Amino acid sequence: MAACRTLARNSRRLMHSSGALPGADAPAIRVLTFHSVCPESWHPVCVSTRNFTSMLDVLKRYADPITPSMLLDILDGKAACPQRAALVTFDDGYTDNLTFAAPILEAAGVPALIFAAVEHIDRPDPSPCSTGAKYLSASGLRELAARPGITIGGHAWHHWRLAGVSEAERDLELRQSREHIEKLIGQSVDFFSYPFGDIGYFDMEAIEAVGQNYKAGFSNRAGAIFAGQPFCREALPRFHVDRADTPEVIRSIVTGELDGLGLIWQRLRHPGYRAADDPVEQRIRRMMESSRQSP
Repeated sequence: MAACRTLARNSRRLMHSSGALPGADAPAIRVLTFHSVCPESWHPVCVSTRNFTSMLDVLKRYADPITPSMLLDILDGKAACPQRAALVTFDDGYTDNLTFAAPILEAAGVPALIFAAVEHIDRPDPSPCSTGAKYLSASGLRELAARPGITIGGHAWHHWRLAGVSEAERDLELRQSREHIEKLIGQSVDFFSYPFGDIGYFDMEAIEAVGQNYKAGFSNRAGAIFAGQPFCREALPRFHVDRADTPEVIRSIVTGELDGLGLIWQRLRHPGYRAADDPVEQRIRRMMESSRQSP
């Protein structure tokens, strides 16, 4: 991944001149994906509390943090997109999102969207970084939902791939999981994050079901959401952040230096990649064709 980032950074200007990307100064939203925050990192997806604090400082210095509702207003054309907007998200629903991440987010004044999988809630797995459970309990999820600046999203019922599943399984993973979490927290759940979120882990049927059940969905494919450019609302891109990353990586992301990362990564990770077979690209193409046919 480090090599891909270097290549993306070095080829940013070329991608712009070739028409593959808008300019780095074009108004855009860049979404960050975190998982776990602990005093001492216990896993590659875990960022230390010290590093996370520094990352938020850098994010605020170079971008405008936005809330999920602000994201929707921008996507719906109800609000102008800042030149550099950034949305912080978390996947999986770890207990440390409540105990460690939320207080740091609140102190920094940075909102966050936290996605919880139903099968993780109340699981007794021991926490690797503190006493208690690894994943949020139902009461912990409610407490987190009540914190200022925190929005809860859905992450399916089971943390598994959504490509090629039956209609009944898809309904469980997308509609029933949403309704279950809404009952737990007493709030609407308007956002969804695909488990794993990469090519091959969701298909067009999943994208359409997300559109029927949520106001927006998120993949884990790197990229920016550019104002005025076509996008797949049901599978918006995000930049993954993990233990090896530094605050400098956050600066590179929010300033647009790494906008081409997804274009490079998906082709290196998936030899034989074809945009014509990509459900996200298919969705965008259909939207563009529909808009051209509209009077």
